Amino acid sequence: MIGNKMRNVIYALGHIYCLACLTISSHDWFYSSVEVIPINVKKGLYSHETEKGWMYYALSVYQTLLIALIILHLLFKIVHKKGRKIEIIRLIIFIPAIHLTTQILHILDLFDGSILNHSAYILQCILVIVLMIRYDVTVTTPQIKEQAVEYAENGIIILDRGYHFTYANDSAKKLLPELCDDNPDNVTEYVKNNLFESGEGYMTIGEERYAVHIEEEKDRSGHRRGYLITLGNITLIAKAKERIDSELELARRIQADSLPAIFPPFPDRTEFEIYATMEPAKKVGGDFYDFFLIDNDHLGIVMADVSGKGVPAALFMMMSKNLINNYAMQGGSPAWVLEQANEAICRHNEVEMFVTVWLGVLEISTGRITAANAGHEYPVIKKANGEFELLKGKHGFVIGGMEGMKYKDHEFYLEKGGAIFLYTDGIPEATNPDNVLFGTDRLLSELNKDKNAEPKAMLQNVKGADDKFVGNAEQFDDMTMLGLLYKG
Repeated sequence: MIGNKMRNVIYALGHIYCLACLTISSHDWFYSSVEVIPINVKKGLYSHETEKGWMYYALSVYQTLLIALIILHLLFKIVHKKGRKIEIIRLIIFIPAIHLTTQILHILDLFDGSILNHSAYILQCILVIVLMIRYDVTVTTPQIKEQAVEYAENGIIILDRGYHFTYANDSAKKLLPELCDDNPDNVTEYVKNNLFESGEGYMTIGEERYAVHIEEEKDRSGHRRGYLITLGNITLIAKAKERIDSELELARRIQADSLPAIFPPFPDRTEFEIYATMEPAKKVGGDFYDFFLIDNDHLGIVMADVSGKGVPAALFMMMSKNLINNYAMQGGSPAWVLEQANEAICRHNEVEMFVTVWLGVLEISTGRITAANAGHEYPVIKKANGEFELLKGKHGFVIGGMEGMKYKDHEFYLEKGGAIFLYTDGIPEATNPDNVLFGTDRLLSELNKDKNAEPKAMLQNVKGADDKFVGNAEQFDDMTMLGLLYKG
């Protein structure tokens, strides 16, 4: 730190002093102190002498400090940076070169002493400024990298290709005081004994555990240059993970509480039975279902699937669910509800997410369902004495995808003893270890094995068959189902 600050001070002083000398050398008083003396008039050779006034001494101090600044500038690079041999070569070359350039400019001052002397000092100042700026540019990127490494939270240790200790950042030195030892051999032995022979990939320091990652550093030709050792604090990572898991669990509970979860939901209504489940692929998901009494004779039913997964999908899901519910409670048709929800979502959809929705309104007294579909899966319908079949109809565009979309209502009836099964694509697209989809055919087959099952048993049968088919494969999508049995 002290070296960096001193170097920066030297940079600033160097630039300021060069500009000050440039200003001084431009002043008339400076040239009034110069006397041109002929040496060989025939050959056009002249010399000049400066009176021993204040300007003479100012120029002398300028020359001395200029050389001193350049020397200090290079010395700091040699002491604090890599590539010391190159810097020493530059020091040997540049100092005589600057002095030689100054002398040449003086020798070439043959005619008008004031003008050419002025030019000489201008060129000299430009030369020094260019050199210093060049050094500034060349060291800026390495400095930034080194400071980033120096103050990184993870401990970083570097060994050369002979396993000799060469560097440790501040974090590593705080963890391992042995790295501050002045004896490189002791440090090397400590690193080799405690890190290289750590077969488990971690080590304990105090009361905390650290993951040890050792990586070979190679040059462009593939030859080993050394080793980069990183110490990551497992304890801190575990604590952060625990905090995130706790927050996700709270989010999961909030999301679950937003969905109807008490069954039967309407104990005094004997005209129908309804049951639904939502199982997210992660802690929280983007699927949702909903059902609600719009009035005494109309039941709203929603099945939806938000694009994406995790927390973003869950937030989008909450917004979409509330909008659809609010518009549906106003008594409009399903198509109108989807159109209003689409416009509201599109106005504030900078993340460009979307949701597929199936919305139906059951007229409880007649069994008539008026529905609209915004890019969602086809519902499965069972007649009173028939089998479960897909009810295919025209899809509308997804909600949130584009403003101004229009949706169409369609109607169908549930007979007494008939049923409807709604789901998201996580059910038919569940994949087994052989990368085979569960599919809608297996879904229909499972539903038809027990055509008269109550809604809860209906969902349990499908989930059991799906789990058996998938086996040990990881669940990659949310799985949401709703079953309704119409009793009339």
